[in-house]
Amino acid sequence: MSLLHKYIQVHFVEENIKKFILIEKSKENINCHPEIVDFYDVLSSIQQFTTNKNFSHFTDASGTEISENILVRLLSQYIYCANFVLHYHCNPTYVSTNSHNVEAKSSLIIDAETLKNYIIKENGSCIFENYKRSNSITDKNRRHLVRIVAKFIMEKFESKANKRDKTHIAKLLVDIFPCFKANTVHGGSEIFYNPTNNSGFFVSQLKFLNFKKKHFKEKRKIAVSEIVAAKSKNKKLTEEDLEFFKEFNWKPKLPLEKNLLIKKLKETASARKEFLKDAKDVSNLFPFYLKDAKIILLDFEILYPEIKESLENNWKKVSKQVMLVLQHKGLEDHNISEWHESIQEFIALLKCFPPPAGKTIKSRSNFCTCVAKFIRFYDSNEDIQKIIPENKQPVIIVTGTSKKDITKYFISVDKKLLSIPNGFDFIKVFDIYFKMFYVFNIEYDNDLRIFMLFFQKYIYNFPKVKETPRLIEIWNMLQNFTNENCGENFETVLVNEIDVMENIKIEFGEEMMI
Repeated sequence: MSLLHKYIQVHFVEENIKKFILIEKSKENINCHPEIVDFYDVLSSIQQFTTNKNFSHFTDASGTEISENILVRLLSQYIYCANFVLHYHCNPTYVSTNSHNVEAKSSLIIDAETLKNYIIKENGSCIFENYKRSNSITDKNRRHLVRIVAKFIMEKFESKANKRDKTHIAKLLVDIFPCFKANTVHGGSEIFYNPTNNSGFFVSQLKFLNFKKKHFKEKRKIAVSEIVAAKSKNKKLTEEDLEFFKEFNWKPKLPLEKNLLIKKLKETASARKEFLKDAKDVSNLFPFYLKDAKIILLDFEILYPEIKESLENNWKKVSKQVMLVLQHKGLEDHNISEWHESIQEFIALLKCFPPPAGKTIKSRSNFCTCVAKFIRFYDSNEDIQKIIPENKQPVIIVTGTSKKDITKYFISVDKKLLSIPNGFDFIKVFDIYFKMFYVFNIEYDNDLRIFMLFFQKYIYNFPKVKETPRLIEIWNMLQNFTNENCGENFETVLVNEIDVMENIKIEFGEEMMI
């Protein structure tokens, strides 16, 4: 028997009989995720055997309601070695004179053709024309598409669309535009709507439409400063601590001096985090940071011991695909090729994350401005001390005879320069640059925020980083290009995993009751 299917025993409450049914996975889910059962596959398969399509919920034998997430997780976990008993419940059927309300009860009656016709009706035909020519969707067309579909959701569900409705619409969009498909749990639809954390392009647009519809007043802002003050009431640096840091003379060759600094950094870790949020002239208060770049790396480990990921290892897994993504999105820029090869990949990724729009179109920063906030080149004959950027945020400074022939790296912060040891390549320089934001407790520049969040989320694997739709889109594209170029047949890998699960089947047994 194919391991892509599973018999599940279902009890139809309204018929008071039990039936064995075969859960049939959609073609898309078989190709992308043969080991995962999709909730809509389960529900649509069951509804073929019942006259009442107005699904309400599932329960187990004891009558306890089973949520969609728990059901999918259990079915996926034991798909090869268990039978399940589910109780299928429906909402009471009724006849309504308002056909619009009946349609809004279930998103399952909305198919891809209905959605496609609506998009065309709302001046979206240009999206299909451009997609047919290039087999991709530009950012401009994608924003237009999201506005149309968000309007569709508002009209069909009257601001009451639940997670199931929005997930279904998002998957329909991926079916209509396969360029969004990805080897993820949701198959790529999470860039439009991710039910796990309620994020995606739909969410922000629906919030905006709800705001316009209900004329909400500006939400009351929480006094963040008061909350921070309350939390840090007992976490303050003493005058003695500040005096120690200001007068400390860093001598890396003396073990006693090094151990003394490490001890003090550990004792004041949480207090320094709070102090640096409002501190000015940090380089004068903590001058030892700029004595040796290795102190930045040392203190980052003290402040964030849970972050163990290596930039060098994780970045190399996706860096070669960045140029392919840039080319696929039509964002090539000849200015990128002027830089050293190791720097080109970082700047190309920055190009994938355009800065947020300001109050007017003209107020949006251009790409050259964003690059200048990240990295700057100066001729090696220039006096760097006289042209230090005044940004509070760190900026990488490179010197040499050209952007390709680099002889020295610096990082400027707080109008001071941190000299990078000779022999450090650009990946190590960027590692220091990134960690400096956390050691100095500095917020990302708004134009670089999404670019930096990419590294924070996917390269360093910081916990609890909220993914933006743009982040998910670029990460999925990088993963897709990685899978295409890895030289290994993806289907063969899945077959091997299935063989392993078949062996595990013996250990779990053949019967499993939810």
